[in-house]
Amino acid sequence: DLHFKDNMIEPVADWISRCGSFDDVIFFSQFPHQFESLARAKKKFPAMMIMARIHGWQSLDKMEKLFDGKLPEILHTDYPNESMVRAIHKRGAKVFANLIVQERLGPVAILGVRQFLAIWVDFIQTDSPLWVDHYHMSENKIRRPGSR
Repeated sequence: DLHFKDNMIEPVADWISRCGSFDDVIFFSQFPHQFESLARAKKKFPAMMIMARIHGWQSLDKMEKLFDGKLPEILHTDYPNESMVRAIHKRGAKVFANLIVQERLGPVAILGVRQFLAIWVDFIQTDSPLWVDHYHMSENKIRRPGSR
C-alpha cells in the first residue's frame, strides 16, 4: 500500500494513471484531513483501491458521505469488534486490523489473533505471519457464521 503521510494523493494518482496501473496499488491514509483528497481522486479514477483509517462508528457515516454513498474498499481499524466488522461488511467494505501492537505484548497477542479470526477481519497486519497462519490453521473450528 501507499501510506500517505503528506497529502500527495492526487498527484500520485494522476501519475499512476498516466504511467502505470491501479491494479496493484492501495492508497492508504490515516489522516482525516486527507480523506477529501482520497475521495476526489477516487471519483476521478474509479479503479483506485482506497484504504482509510477509521476511529469508531461515527467515521462510517462520514466516509459514506465523502465517497458518494459508499465506503472505501478497505477500512483500517486497530480495535474492531464484531458488530463493527459486520456493519462494515454489510456496507460492502473489508476490514484491515493491525496486530503488531498486540504482538509486542507477548502472550496477549494470542487473544488478538483469536479475536480477529473470530470476528472475520479480512486483513491482519503482523510481524509474525507464520505464527498467525499456524494459529489460524490450528483454530479451524472457528468458522464464518452460516458455514459448515
